[in-house]
Amino acid sequence: QECCPSGRSQLSCATDWVQASLPTTDYIHTCGYLGWEGIPAPFPYPDGDGIIGFRDGRTIQGRPELNWKEYLGACLNAPLKAGTEYSFEFQVGFVSFERSPAINITFFGTPDCDYLPFGQEDEAFGCPTNGPNWVRLGSNRVSGRDWVTGYIQVTPQEDIYAIAIGPSCEQITNSINTYYFFDNLVLAETRLFPKRILEIGNSCLETFE
Repeated sequence: QECCPSGRSQLSCATDWVQASLPTTDYIHTCGYLGWEGIPAPFPYPDGDGIIGFRDGRTIQGRPELNWKEYLGACLNAPLKAGTEYSFEFQVGFVSFERSPAINITFFGTPDCDYLPFGQEDEAFGCPTNGPNWVRLGSNRVSGRDWVTGYIQVTPQEDIYAIAIGPSCEQITNSINTYYFFDNLVLAETRLFPKRILEIGNSCLETFE
């Protein structure tokens, strides 16, 4: 990690992660910031001392902001090659059935790291594919309590140089702010998975090479 987070929206403290959307994810680490008051992360964390917190929808004074979506991103060490099958495995942390209902975790890609972050400084932009240059690679609906493992297989149709991970494009109308956690995200060619996986920096994210 680059630094110890002291508050929310400090993803820059996590090595190799990029804040993909204007609505900001939170870097939570046992060395400092432990998350929002009243929204405890399931502990212990699956891998290491740091996790990522993110929202799918936001409510202000009882009014839902339908496209408030927070995404985690990364510029890959090496691209996902067109026509090659990859496996993406991750763990999602849930607070409660009310605060963290079932969610479609969705994996997006872009052919150029220059397109990361996305959204043109628009907080209401929503998911990456609401604009150009991004494609939806796959998704998995996960639900439960504590930490749940999700899994997505993808075969990109073009070389993918950067990725974004987070909620689906579905507009959210929940009456409260929903919140989730990410940890132990692993991406590798399916033929190698999980035999050869290379960490690209932070313990939360691993990718192939």
